[in-house]
Formats: sequence, structure tokens, C-alpha cells
Amino acid sequence: MKNIKYIIITILLFIVPLVVKAEVSGVLSCNKTSIKKGDTFICDVLVTGEDVETINANITYSKSHLNLTKIEGTNSWTSNSSSKISLSHSSTTLNGTKVATIYFNVLAASSHASETITASGDFTAAFNYTILSSNNKIKSIYGTCGDIQCLNYVSPSNNLEKTLKKSAVKFTVSLEDSSAKLKTGYGSRTVDLDYGENIIKFIVVAESGEENTYTLKITRPDSRNSNNNLSSLSVEGASLKPKFNASTLNYEVTVKETLGKAVINAKLENSKASFIDKLGPRTVKLKEGKNEFAISVKAENGEIKTYKITINRGTESSSNAYLKSLAVEGVNLNFRKEQLEYNIKVLANVDTLKITATPESGTATVKIDGNNIESGKAMNFISIYIVF
Repeated sequence: MKNIKYIIITILLFIVPLVVKAEVSGVLSCNKTSIKKGDTFICDVLVTGEDVETINANITYSKSHLNLTKIEGTNSWTSNSSSKISLSHSSTTLNGTKVATIYFNVLAASSHASETITASGDFTAAFNYTILSSNNKIKSIYGTCGDIQCLNYVSPSNNLEKTLKKSAVKFTVSLEDSSAKLKTGYGSRTVDLDYGENIIKFIVVAESGEENTYTLKITRPDSRNSNNNLSSLSVEGASLKPKFNASTLNYEVTVKETLGKAVINAKLENSKASFIDKLGPRTVKLKEGKNEFAISVKAENGEIKTYKITINRGTESSSNAYLKSLAVEGVNLNFRKEQLEYNIKVLANVDTLKITATPESGTATVKIDGNNIESGKAMNFISIYIVF
């Protein structure tokens, strides 16, 4: 009996197999080490092993910064609310096999962070990455005018308005996120203020590269005097036409042909106004004919008014459209320069009139139209034009 029992036990030992679990190793490989809002973040799961029937693993990720959009794999993968992806994969031999590709959309990050995607289960793996902050907000804007605080905004909106009776503001800007920066030329600085509306921009660039623009409109009231009138204007030895009036800007005078220079006199109505350089009262040279000169007045607030004088040397102005004389041969014509229409009678056999007309202005010429008399026509019209 003893021998029989021994044989049975020996047989049983050979029937029960030795269970050995195959070793599996895995790698997580992603396409970027630094990611930002809007990026597509792609990670491959690769495993290696022999005599493997199934693989089970969970992949954990940051759901606050990564949004799972798609999983591609040789077997089924599932995602749950615990920021995990579970897998089950079957194969007899694995050698660097990509068992899954996971696609994420990157969400906004309020600050710089270092994070890890991990795989655990039949194998362990991890991938470390950095998420770049998208925080591009201003914490405060502080302004001083001289040694006095003149504005202070905490957590400001993107559009601000202020009225200041100051000539300059020194701005100090602080940011919510230390990884963000102010764009060159749009950060802390001193700004000179013009009268009226001043637009000042501050541009914050997040670590992720996103820009955010803040606009501050500062209105500086203009209390300066706006009077840019002349109180008098004259040319020595001549009379202005029309007579001077502060609101009238254009004048003409006529001087003798022998006069080579003229003195223009002008006075300001307001003591805070000034003449534009080289366009104030002065002695001017005259050429024959028409000469134009400007007198420009600048008010304290910068507004400019320009008066113009036309000096006609040895000629009448172009506004003189009168005849000096008018004669018709064989007709006793009572000429008066203000009279513009005349009626004359001629004999029936007259077919042409000889008309002589002289303009008062030396710069004008005379044109006569229609001096032929049509036979049999009771009334004929002749036009005399003064041309400049």
C-alpha cells in the first residue's frame, strides 16, 4: 500500500502546471513637453512583453487641464469620471506594440503647472509635461502725477476712463500671474498728456502667448484761451478793401507802381496769442502785379487763424470790372461806368459798328461780341466783356 500511495502523489505533482505571470513593460510617449490652451495633446501607449494574453491598466490625467477627445487602439478603451482611462488588450507576443493613441484638447490654465500622465496596472509608465499659463490679466494700475497719486485701479476692466488736469502720468502696472509679461512699449511708463483725449494702452502677454489689451482714455480739459483774432490790420499808405474786421480774413489794397516795399501792421486782440514765425507784422518786397501775404495768429490753445492780404502793385484788383471809357463811332454815347446797358440807333445801311472800350483795371482786357448789324433785323445786341 505504501508504494501505491507514493506513485499517486507523484503523478499529481506533474499534472498541476507551474503558473508564471509574463512580464510586461510600458511607455507613455506624448508629442509635446509644454502645452497651452487650444493645443492638441497626443499620447501613445506602447508595451513590450512575451506570452501575454491580456493587459489591464488605468491611465490617469488632469481633467482640469485636459479634455479627452478621442481614443484609438487595438482593443476597447473606456474613460470614466475619475480622470482615468481603462484598457484591456490581448496578444500572445508584444514587442514595442502601440496599443493605444489618446487625444486631448488643452484647456486654459490660470497659472504655470508641472503635471504627469501615469499608467498603472499590469505595467507602470509616466510622462511629465508643463502646462503654460493663459493668465494675461492686470492686477492693478497705479498712477502718480508728480508726487501725488492721481489714479489707482485694482482688478481693472479692459476699458477705463479718467479726467485729469495734469500734464503727465507715471504708470506702474502689476500682473496677476508672475509668468506673464507686459508687451514692450505697453507696460509701466510715463505718458505726457495732450489737451483733450489721450488713449493709453497696456498689453499683457500670457506665458502661453495670448495677448490681452487694456485701454485707458484720459481726458485733459483745455482751459487755455482760444482767441486768435487780430485787433487791427493795415498796410501803410493804402486802404484795405473791405474795411478791417476781426472775422474777415481776405483783403486787397492797391499801391503805386513805384513802390517796391510795403509795411504790414497788425496787432493781437489777446495778449496770450502769438504770431506764427515769419507770418506776423513785417516789411515785404513787392513785385509788379499781384502780391499775396499771410498774417497767422496762434491762440494760447494752439488754434491758428490766417488773414490774407493781396497787394496789387501798380494795378487795380481783379474786383474792378469797370470800363474807363466806351465810344461808338458816329454815335453820341453818354457813357457812365456804372451803367451797363445802352440803346443806340443807327442808319439802315450800317452793317458794322466801330466800338472802342478801355477797362479801368490795367490787368483787364476787353472782349466785344456781336458788333455786326444784321440787315432787316430791328434789334441787335452787342456784348462787351471785361476779362482778367
